[in-house]
Amino acid sequence: VVLCPAWAVNGLLGPGRHQWQSPEPGKPLAVYFVLTGPVAVDFDMVTSFTPPTTGLPVTLRASGSVLVRVADPGMLIAQFVGLPFDRVNDGLKASVATSVERLLGKVLPRKVALAGTPTMVTDPAMRPSLIEELTSYNPGIGAVYGLQFVRFVSLEVAQVGPDLQPIDVGGW
Repeated sequence: VVLCPAWAVNGLLGPGRHQWQSPEPGKPLAVYFVLTGPVAVDFDMVTSFTPPTTGLPVTLRASGSVLVRVADPGMLIAQFVGLPFDRVNDGLKASVATSVERLLGKVLPRKVALAGTPTMVTDPAMRPSLIEELTSYNPGIGAVYGLQFVRFVSLEVAQVGPDLQPIDVGGW
């Protein structure tokens, strides 16, 4: 529980029974319950680029999910205290998904350009090394403060056509 008297984070309480006295009893008190366990966040992105080695346009679709958790409840709530909390959970998930998608949008084209083939990122045998590289960059770093990336749950990368459906890349 994060306690916020007068719209400022003032106390953190863990599980159990507690007695807490507000330092400013005349001011409003907001109490926020924060889940600190891991939560799965889905992502789905499409990126198109032309590798300089082949000159042929490539469109990749990456989707999957990551686990994140709240590492610092006080810092997380400090960003939102006083704002309407109607859809904050959706906003936090969107922030994480955008961070992961941004990272994929940088790493996937670079790996394809260096290898000269999309197989470098679409081949299931390459998935463990791709996930290891993405994890080393901390995919959640661009998300809201107070959240921590835990691990990838799943990651699928496929070369897609104009209809965003996977295509056979046997000719590469």
